[in-house]
Amino acid sequence: MKNFKIGDLSIGEGEPCFVVAEMGLNHNGSVATLLDMVKAASESGVDAVKFQMYETDEFMKMDNKDYDMFRSFEINKYEWKCVVDYCEENKILYFFTPQNISDLEKIKGLCEPKAIKIGSDDLTNLELIEYVSRHNCPVILSAGMAEQKEIQEAVRTARRSGCSELAVLHCVSLYPAYSTELNLRKMQTIEKVYDVVTGFSDHSPGTMASTIAVAMGAHIIEKHFTLDKKQKGGDHSFSADAAEMSLTVRLIERIEQMMGVGTLEPVQREYAMRKRARRVKNSEGVYLRETI
Repeated sequence: MKNFKIGDLSIGEGEPCFVVAEMGLNHNGSVATLLDMVKAASESGVDAVKFQMYETDEFMKMDNKDYDMFRSFEINKYEWKCVVDYCEENKILYFFTPQNISDLEKIKGLCEPKAIKIGSDDLTNLELIEYVSRHNCPVILSAGMAEQKEIQEAVRTARRSGCSELAVLHCVSLYPAYSTELNLRKMQTIEKVYDVVTGFSDHSPGTMASTIAVAMGAHIIEKHFTLDKKQKGGDHSFSADAAEMSLTVRLIERIEQMMGVGTLEPVQREYAMRKRARRVKNSEGVYLRETI
């Protein structure tokens, strides 16, 4: 596994978990709502926010049942500039998922990408993976719906195309994903087999799955974000609102404190207890606590 940086943050072995708030389509096509989401997510303590860049007609047929929703939720290039400017002015770390090569070119027209995320729907889009992997920045692949051979080919394509800073997130592409479907051990298998930074893209309700994933070794947690879980449509119902995201961040920090670093030695406060509680063999061969 090779650690890497997104912005100023180091990600990987020995580093704090990198927590990402996925904006997705929960802005409902409103740039004002999206800006409010970015502000609220940042204040909740996440490390970064992530956006989806797409043009519906470039990746979906008109007779697809989701076409109208995606089309109505599009953010145009002028609105994206407002979002990027807001993040830059407020020092909020952000990155994008481009749906197509053309979308990556639009992103590059707005900013210097600090990372590029490939969604689960494009894990087998090797042309896109090859293209983004040539851009000298970290690439995060989401492996929802993936069989082993598909993950293997995506990782191979990224590395062959020059990507040396690679992460692969375990994901279950169900909305929501239920506890019996999460298979979090798949994340550990991905790390072992492909020697990559791993994490979990969490589509389940609540905080439990993300926090368990961190205890199991996740270096990245991505969770959908909303201003109001009661809104209709989209991903609102299983997304984290500001309170839940803040709780997730705090729980992850506590879990990392509890996990420690794994060294085979006492913690610092135990040394005083050793003097009080550890029995020592005296000259008569009897084990007694020393007088202190």
